[in-house]
Amino acid sequence: MAPLEGLGAAQFLVGHSTGADLSPMEPAHVPFVGVRVDSSRYFDVHHSMADTLDKVDPQDLSRSTAAVTWMAYALAEAPGTLARPTEPEADVTPPAKK
Repeated sequence: MAPLEGLGAAQFLVGHSTGADLSPMEPAHVPFVGVRVDSSRYFDVHHSMADTLDKVDPQDLSRSTAAVTWMAYALAEAPGTLARPTEPEADVTPPAKK
């Protein structure tokens, strides 16, 4: 894990993939890994005419690319296969307060 520690990406969280790009894979129980990044400005330009590569911080892109590359290599070299995730519990809307 030392390579990931140097990138600030050594913390692993259990969870489910979300979003229109990834959630369709959940019914097939596809394992997923990703890098959590600061997304506080994600929707400032997302899917707009300003959504261009020049808005990406080169250092952030390099760190994320290195972390995903290292994980892909480690998983490819690991014995066995990844466990298939279970489906997330259905979203339940709590009853309204009276």
